Amino acid sequence: MQTWHCIALILISIGVYFYATYIKEVDQHSQRSINLVMEETSSPPPLAKEAEIDSNLSSTWAEIPLLLKTSSEKDGAIHFHEEIFESKLFLERVLEELGKSPMASSIIFSPFTSELLSANQFDIISSLISLRPRTENSLRIICKGHSTQAAKILADTVQGIYHRTLASETSDSPVPPRLAYKLKKIQEIELQMDQLKISVQEEMEDAPSESIEVMALRSEVMQLDEDIKDKKAHLIRIEEIYSTQQNPNEFLHIAPIRDFGNIEHVSTILEQLKSMLLDPSLNNLTRKEVQKNIQANSVNLEKQVVLAIESLKKEVTVLLDQKRELQKSIFEQISDREIALQKSHNVISLQKLKESHANLRKEYEDENLLWMSCKSSYSLIIEP
Repeated sequence: MQTWHCIALILISIGVYFYATYIKEVDQHSQRSINLVMEETSSPPPLAKEAEIDSNLSSTWAEIPLLLKTSSEKDGAIHFHEEIFESKLFLERVLEELGKSPMASSIIFSPFTSELLSANQFDIISSLISLRPRTENSLRIICKGHSTQAAKILADTVQGIYHRTLASETSDSPVPPRLAYKLKKIQEIELQMDQLKISVQEEMEDAPSESIEVMALRSEVMQLDEDIKDKKAHLIRIEEIYSTQQNPNEFLHIAPIRDFGNIEHVSTILEQLKSMLLDPSLNNLTRKEVQKNIQANSVNLEKQVVLAIESLKKEVTVLLDQKRELQKSIFEQISDREIALQKSHNVISLQKLKESHANLRKEYEDENLLWMSCKSSYSLIIEP
């Protein structure tokens, strides 16, 4: 490994360490603030009368401003942060965090009636947090409360949750709402494209120009179809027994259920126990013990039958997924030229979706690159 590679790895490790330490200190500071208030407040403040509640949160309320800065100089960078602070995801996480401390939650929400609190808690917390753009690369987040203590608790919670939300972000679940929306649209288009690919390859089945590879894949699909058909027949029989309220023992005549786990063994024991009850010479003590064992084995058998049915459903799902993957592989084996010659409705639709997918994917990647720059170069502190 090159010397500069080693140096770069060391610097990255140090940066990650300090970032993790910073987040930990923020969380500890937030918890200390809550604990301090709980010590100073022997009981929650009395609820304010509904007529006295100012839905617009007038200037008489205490305010603690947070200041977010980003060193990114690209246009619109700060808007990512604005979107997150106003997002449902972030506000719900703030509510969840406050809910962990009944005292802190009471201090923040005490001016509101219990009816308002239970019905509109999300709206209340939304009104207590407001944004005021300051410059092109900075943002003020105003945390309000009926007292300085309440505003301080909210500010510490907002600060800690924001850091944790960004730190826990994954590529499959971006935090900025606009990125999450575009990624969802991309995934939806990909599902539509997959279905169209399957339809197109079905339209081209048995074409004279099919390669040996395609023919082999089609053979595998045919085998999967047979397996799926057999298992679906079992599921249809299961539904029939259930819907017509037949004797539950009929389930045991279905091979995948009978052969699942130790169902057959438990069923045999259950029948033997039931036969013992027919013996008139059985004394009361033994009879009660046999009945107890019948009950226990019946419960065990019922649970295993349920598990067997769920297992059968999962097997069908797995087989269907395997079939779809094989069908997509068949499509990939067919040349673009052969597909273009089809000129069917499905081929035309697929081409349009490919273009939409490419454009949307480029937009997403460009915006995600900008977001990564913003995310790695921001700071969020209580404004001095």
